[in-house]
Amino acid sequence: MKKQVSEANDTKAKRSKSMPTAVREPDDAEKRAIVAARRAIAEMPPRFEAGTKIKIENGATQIDQRPKHSDIDGWRAQFMAAFGTTSNVVVGVEMERIANALRRDGKIDPAELDAVIAIVSGQRPRNEIEAMIVSQMAVTHALTMRSLGNLNRSSNIQQQDSNALTVARLTKAFASQMDSLAKLRRGGEQRVVVEHVHVYQGGQAIVGAVTHTGGPQALIESQGQPHATDNAGPIIAADGKAMRSQDPDREAMSVPNSERPQAMPNARRSTRVGRPIR
Repeated sequence: MKKQVSEANDTKAKRSKSMPTAVREPDDAEKRAIVAARRAIAEMPPRFEAGTKIKIENGATQIDQRPKHSDIDGWRAQFMAAFGTTSNVVVGVEMERIANALRRDGKIDPAELDAVIAIVSGQRPRNEIEAMIVSQMAVTHALTMRSLGNLNRSSNIQQQDSNALTVARLTKAFASQMDSLAKLRRGGEQRVVVEHVHVYQGGQAIVGAVTHTGGPQALIESQGQPHATDNAGPIIAADGKAMRSQDPDREAMSVPNSERPQAMPNARRSTRVGRPIR
């Protein structure tokens, strides 16, 4: 009797494992998100798949890469395009460098290597230099994530400090690599984008190139300095009426080097660049 009950329970357990768990259908918001995701994927260019396999022969690690289809020449063309080159030698050398950079405990993870190649392919480098920078970025990201894992598993303060310093250096290097790639792709030009320009009442805005005279030293000296206005008319208040003054004419001040009193000139800072001191 006990044996029959045990067999019945085993049968019920096997049946429950084999039967799929019932889940709900996606709601309207989830369906729209799924459609948008599929549309976005369809618009992306396909990433290159290297199909990496690792073989160990006579104690040596060998990287075996081959396509999943029959067009070997087309696969090789995709490989070269992924690294922005027409040279098979460049592809082979860069592949070996990336593999050595990702090697851990003497082993190479084929999935990790394929992921780096897919990332490089996704950026569509136009030449070997761009491919080098993107490869560095992909490898730096992989090492950063490893270091974050090591930081999470740190068991003492010394390990935490060491791993945190490594993460900080890698993330800084990644940001520098991104800047280098962006600068290379825009031809080395510095681009400044002004998103908002506020012009208040009575002010003027200049759109376009502005040329300053007097040299860079003059610009430095003249910035933020008060200057008298060229307008000799009366000062106008906000309501449009002229403001009253107790002394309409400027009071004359005697000058020792002059025979007669004269008005003080407007205060203006010279923007003339002086001669360098030798």
